[in-house]
Amino acid sequence: MGVAKTEVTMFIQKSLHVDRTPEETRRRLASQLTYRRNWEGLNRVDFADGKMEIAFNAGMGVAVEVQIEELPSPGGEILFHSCHGNVAVVGMIEFTAIKERLTEVTLTMDYTAESPLRAFVDLVTRAVDRFLNTQLAAIEPMLRNGAEALNPGDVYTEASPALAICLR
Repeated sequence: MGVAKTEVTMFIQKSLHVDRTPEETRRRLASQLTYRRNWEGLNRVDFADGKMEIAFNAGMGVAVEVQIEELPSPGGEILFHSCHGNVAVVGMIEFTAIKERLTEVTLTMDYTAESPLRAFVDLVTRAVDRFLNTQLAAIEPMLRNGAEALNPGDVYTEASPALAICLR
């Protein structure tokens, strides 16, 4: 008799408000993500064949390697998923007009570690969740304030942080 596989799916949803139209907000997010900070734990970001490969150490011994690609979308949202790696990722970024010049940006993302041991470690430590929320918090001031929000040590590069492939 086989053992049933139990998957632990983690969920992240982050919303923020920006004093711009949805179109301006999307353009600003795409342009700001080309400024790659020296983020702690980010080991690699490579682009190849329309996909983005990311490797990072989330802490607590949790290393993540994932390849992400954008999916076709009938609306203004951005849909993405992982196609390879040690985590399965699926997500969406929405740009919703709240007022004339006020946009709500919502990132919704589920991820599941491919290994049951890795999933258990992440469930207990929440290392990947903390890492991703830290990266998203770093994007927020850049989105609101532009390049002036960058730290003096920030570097412009074509290799941008997670999800940038979805915004090019």
